[in-house]
Amino acid sequence: MLQPATAKYPVCADGLRKVLKYIKENYNDPEIIVTGNGYKEKLEEKDVLPHALSDSNRKYYHMRHLMALHGAVWLKSEESKSCCRLKSEESKS
Repeated sequence: MLQPATAKYPVCADGLRKVLKYIKENYNDPEIIVTGNGYKEKLEEKDVLPHALSDSNRKYYHMRHLMALHGAVWLKSEESKSCCRLKSEESKS
């Protein structure tokens, strides 16, 4: 997925995943609730309704962050499954 050509600010969604991993590893895996995040945009002369409704930069920004969040949750889910498999294999022996 390419960043829209009109985007003036870089999107660093990987940072969200890294922060979640850091918190998990250093703070005993607490429950985390992501309540909001925002996107800065400089519209200037493009600040009109048709352009504001298309808002491809903001869509891209949020999509990248949701994908990073999904990746972090999926990774945690896979780690849990792997841990369960190991425990069940140990109980068989």
